[in-house]
Amino acid sequence: MPMYDWLKRGVVESFSPQSGQGRIRGEDGVEYFFHRDALRRLVAGYTQPVFRPHDPILEPTVQVGDALVFRPGFTANGPKAEIWGFASHYERADQEIAARQVKQIKVAS
Repeated sequence: MPMYDWLKRGVVESFSPQSGQGRIRGEDGVEYFFHRDALRRLVAGYTQPVFRPHDPILEPTVQVGDALVFRPGFTANGPKAEIWGFASHYERADQEIAARQVKQIKVAS
């Protein structure tokens, strides 16, 4: 399924575990600031994956090279990821939705 129009994809270019800050290079070529506090879980919604609050205890470690999806925003200091999650979690949620829709079609037939 296509992503929401307001979501972007990118890859972590840098991340400091001490400060929790890093940079994402978006597919659009723009560099976005992000902070670990903006991490959200991506779960299967009704028709699209949705962002939910994450559990800090289960928080995965962010690494350079990780693929992310994020909602872009802008501050006085430049572009930033307002909220973000791991692209692999987005894809897993998207697959769950697709499987559920196929199951519903089979039941309706």
